[in-house]
Amino acid sequence: MAVHWPLGRGAVRLSAWEAKAKLSRLGGAMKAAHLCTEAAAVPRLARTFMEVIVSRFPDWLSAQLEHRGWNNKELAQRSGMSPAAVSQVMTGRQKPGVEFCLGVSDALKEPPTKVFRLAGLLPESRDTDEVLEDIVYYYAMLSPEARARLQRFARALAEGA
Repeated sequence: MAVHWPLGRGAVRLSAWEAKAKLSRLGGAMKAAHLCTEAAAVPRLARTFMEVIVSRFPDWLSAQLEHRGWNNKELAQRSGMSPAAVSQVMTGRQKPGVEFCLGVSDALKEPPTKVFRLAGLLPESRDTDEVLEDIVYYYAMLSPEARARLQRFARALAEGA
């Protein structure tokens, strides 16, 4: 069994034992000694892993704000959330909900599925290519002229490959 471990804007695949070691070092909700690769342990590992992802969401969001030179108040204004709601999620006192994630997605111009996954509201993608999801999201934001240019560029790249 392998799990996706959040790392910056992406994730790395770890074996169950590597994830167990990371969870142990992070002081996960379960004792690492109880985790193993047996089928019965998979749901426990998944629950614990989702708790780690949710606890990492404020770190990811903080990095996004720093990158843009924003503070919590700026995010609140751009996302339509109250400054108190942003503060509660940023400090980990409140888990991010659907409305919060949609607001963050709009404010940061990031695909909603990406924000939902980072917040632990959607499972890690197995069958879908997350890069393709990003491309489709940004493509939908383009004007018809820009879409045509992008299509010509993609075709030229594919034919030259």
